[in-house]
Amino acid sequence: MWVRRETPGKMKFDPDDCCVLNGGDGAWAFASLAEQLSSTLGIPISERAQGFNYVLHLDSIETDFAGESFIPLSAIRTAADKRQTAAAFARHSVPTPRTRLLESFDEVTRFVPANPQSEWCLKYPTGCGANGHRLIGTDSGEPPNWPRPFVVQEFIRLERPEVYRLYGAGGELFGWVARRFPEGTHPSPWVAHARGARYELAGDAPQQAIDVATAALQAAGLLASFGLRRFAQAVLRRVGGTGSGDGWNLQPRRPRPQYPEPGERLVGSYRRCLSAVGSRGLSRKGWPTTEPEHYPHLFQRV
Repeated sequence: MWVRRETPGKMKFDPDDCCVLNGGDGAWAFASLAEQLSSTLGIPISERAQGFNYVLHLDSIETDFAGESFIPLSAIRTAADKRQTAAAFARHSVPTPRTRLLESFDEVTRFVPANPQSEWCLKYPTGCGANGHRLIGTDSGEPPNWPRPFVVQEFIRLERPEVYRLYGAGGELFGWVARRFPEGTHPSPWVAHARGARYELAGDAPQQAIDVATAALQAAGLLASFGLRRFAQAVLRRVGGTGSGDGWNLQPRRPRPQYPEPGERLVGSYRRCLSAVGSRGLSRKGWPTTEPEHYPHLFQRV
């Protein structure tokens, strides 16, 4: 038979040790999402790291973060840096426009004329909203203070600029939407919300898009990464259930609310994932399991 391991001296946590972590100069950009997560999960927003954190923003993870992150920090770093994303996609053969990481601008100026069959753009690696992105040609000058390596990517020009998005959480993909410029507005080559593009519902996602999105999320370590068990244990009592002494016994609320919008659906998936982790744990593949041998740190055979 299996019994729960005793862990002498191990600190026990409660919901007060959890937070939506949103601090630093860029926290304003995530303020509304932080409020939504805080309200739904019943945990506070904090500018300082607590024991267990849903990380949204910090100026410096290296110096400002202590504790544990519900989303793996390695996955956050990969998703936040186009250089790391490009390398991860190449390792996992994720289909993308042709992308090269070049160490010097001399390499860039040699590469572009050697590949005249395509247009090329230079992407700023850690920005958002297409900030810093630019088309480059044979006469382009080197931008000052640009992080290395240079991210050079094939630019695919469309008659009507648009990009598509799928959301993912807890191993689920949902929320197929298109980002386009409203009719009557002057479009930018960069289809960013900060440039005036807006989201539109796009119907059902094509299977090819689902396959590529799945591969991309797996490459970044994000598809089924929501599995910090102790975080789940700590917040379960405030997320649709009540916990036993160790936080593993759930009494889910019924019926489940509906989440028609992508942002709300993300929160719903987060909650369902927490419930699954709290009641059954995670298997080797990241999905719920009831097998105690999967948790040698929690159980032992006697």
